[in-house]
Amino acid sequence: MPKAFKQQVYELVARIAKAADSPRRLEILEILAQGPRTVESLAREAGLSVANASRHLQVLRQGGREARAIRGVQRRCRRGA
Repeated sequence: MPKAFKQQVYELVARIAKAADSPRRLEILEILAQGPRTVESLAREAGLSVANASRHLQVLRQGGREARAIRGVQRRCRRGA
């Protein structure tokens, strides 16, 4: 296997591992598994501030575990593939 390909695989695995590295992010994934949520409702359900929930969602997005849809000023998040 070429070294460049291995490096890409290692980077992908590291991003996924980082996404699952927090109990709060695992809780967010559990909530999103129940259905799409706005960031505000997700924050409320998880007992987080909107800013903190957004930071966790950013890490999940980078790891490919969260997707979002934007309608107007509302962002609806759902669990990624």
